[in-house]
Amino acid sequence: MPPKVEEGRPGATGCLWLVTVLLLISLLAGGACLVSYILLPPRQAPAWLPAVGLVLVALPWGFWIVTCMYRCAKAEGWPRWRRQPPACALRATRRLRAHEK
Repeated sequence: MPPKVEEGRPGATGCLWLVTVLLLISLLAGGACLVSYILLPPRQAPAWLPAVGLVLVALPWGFWIVTCMYRCAKAEGWPRWRRQPPACALRATRRLRAHEK
């Protein structure tokens, strides 16, 4: 069964494929940099090659971690400008108050 596309976002699947391909290219390029650093003789390997390789390999991890943090913050309905505590904090406060009575 194909995934459902929300009606309000007609280009959502195209954007998803674009991000997926960019992250895959980043991962492959970073892996190629690290492999070439390992295989090249020490005098021929540039000093920046392992740093670029690590950054490119870590880019997808950073993207997904930031995406998860955003989704968690969005799901809680906790905008910064309102300064509302998250729902889990409200439940814990209610439990403490009920326990004190």
